[in-house]
Amino acid sequence: MSWPPRSALGRALEVIREQGPRALWFKLWGELLYRRVALFELALDARLPELAARVPLEMGPYVDGRDDAEYAELSPYSDHALTPERLASGHSLFVARSGGRLVGVCWVARGRLWSTYLRREIRLAPDEALTYETYTAESARGLGVGPALRAWVAGRLSEDGCRRLLAAVEPENRPAIRLVEKLGYRRIGTLAYLGAGRLRIRLDRRGLQRMRVTSERAMPSDDRTAAWDRAAERVLRRPYLDPLVAGAKRRAHLSLFERWLQPLEGKSLLKTDLWEEGVGGDELLFTLAREAREAHAIDVSPLVVARVRERAAELGVEVGADRADLRRSPFGDGQFDVIVSTSTIDHLDPGDQRQALAELRRVLAPSGALVVTVDNPDNATDWLLRAAAGAGLVPFPLAKGPTLDELRALLVDTGFRPERHEYIVPAPRVVTTAAVRLARLLPDSLSDRAVAGLLRLFERVGRRAPRRLGAFVAVLAR
Repeated sequence: MSWPPRSALGRALEVIREQGPRALWFKLWGELLYRRVALFELALDARLPELAARVPLEMGPYVDGRDDAEYAELSPYSDHALTPERLASGHSLFVARSGGRLVGVCWVARGRLWSTYLRREIRLAPDEALTYETYTAESARGLGVGPALRAWVAGRLSEDGCRRLLAAVEPENRPAIRLVEKLGYRRIGTLAYLGAGRLRIRLDRRGLQRMRVTSERAMPSDDRTAAWDRAAERVLRRPYLDPLVAGAKRRAHLSLFERWLQPLEGKSLLKTDLWEEGVGGDELLFTLAREAREAHAIDVSPLVVARVRERAAELGVEVGADRADLRRSPFGDGQFDVIVSTSTIDHLDPGDQRQALAELRRVLAPSGALVVTVDNPDNATDWLLRAAAGAGLVPFPLAKGPTLDELRALLVDTGFRPERHEYIVPAPRVVTTAAVRLARLLPDSLSDRAVAGLLRLFERVGRRAPRRLGAFVAVLAR
């Protein structure tokens, strides 16, 4: 979430007042590099404490349309745009009212939870649940509203067959820790996230057996859609790709297609991922569509798809652009002669990568060709890209893509025959962006020449070490 200065200052003062300066220090580190939460569990097959608030409470499920305005006012720092998607994915939101006024809320996840804070997915067993984003109105604090609501939620979950309730709390949030301990929770470990590094898990034996936390995973479909919509809105406000860099990236891809693919005349084409055409400034689809008999494209973001449709209409290019999940496309068997999948499957976890490639195999004609590209994890500065993503400096969701060998193995496993590969767009990740932005500080008469010179330099050096400097790795498969 991007915070305006006034909201950020208000939130900082609230943290200092409620949790102390130490908590604010760790929250600042969390925004930059290091994030961690303490993990607690409550066994619901034991006798639960009966906790009553010092004010009369009415507790029940959140009612969309009735409670949304009050909820937004109660918890101004939550991302309320996610509420419909969370509810649709099976999460529950419970509320407490006093005198007809909303005074407390508590989210409950079953099945799986995408942790925006840790940038990881947490998967839960069928008899587990996890509470998150619990909040009490400032006017009702100290009246026992939070403990009473949590105890009521625990009882309801126990009746529904849940046997273990989990809670993740920032270690510096002493009031929240005192609350869960009062309810009978016990601490079982810490989940920590350092920059672009891997999620570290420290649990006791029982916790490790039951808790399944995935490392380097992509988001569930519903959360992924919302995340890409938000990323597109962010980039439309502030483009991240310099026009000359976008042009170089576009030319490198088109040159690759020209060398690898026979003329597209009379052929049907599918392109996955419309980021380039919707917001990136380095379109490929419209150029390819002018050559093909028919062209279709899919993307998980409705906003990006709408932008592509508008742009295609402006350019007079016939393109069928649809919002669809790559793992479950709406097309028939063997419908396409050529599929171009640019930096798409590297935003999925390994299991979903396999499923996506199997789906591309299904819709590709028996004599068809697939060109697939992914972020090159062997790039010498890929770790910088991951660190920048961990610090929130990359404008779109990022996951760990396969290496060339892993990609080729995935293609073989899903029925393809890899033929050629190439590392393209030579650039030290992040360093290129920083160098170009510095060059843009020069006077207009010099900045274009400086950026063009940088790109020529990267091109010359990249030819000597393509695997270590290529931003993407591409594979042609049939």
